[in-house]
Amino acid sequence: MAISKEDMKILLKSQQGELDVVLMYQSLADVVKDKNDADTFKKLAAEEGHHAAVFHKFTRKNLKPKKTLAFFMPILYKLMGKKRLYPKIVKG
Repeated sequence: MAISKEDMKILLKSQQGELDVVLMYQSLADVVKDKNDADTFKKLAAEEGHHAAVFHKFTRKNLKPKKTLAFFMPILYKLMGKKRLYPKIVKG
């Protein structure tokens, strides 16, 4: 099955997004105070990693996660707290 250039761009963007949030969730798991929240972030990171692997099967491209979200989200967690940050994470 041939993938069009436009579809490949969409798949690569999706794969990159999944990889980026894997790193973000892992970094949040390291800084949150609540153990249940940390466990949830670890589970979410694993799920997103699985999604990235699915996209990789189609793209066959090895992408690296961008560290921007992983850098800023723990800082925002410390500044805003979970009650204000978590709803923003849910919204994307």
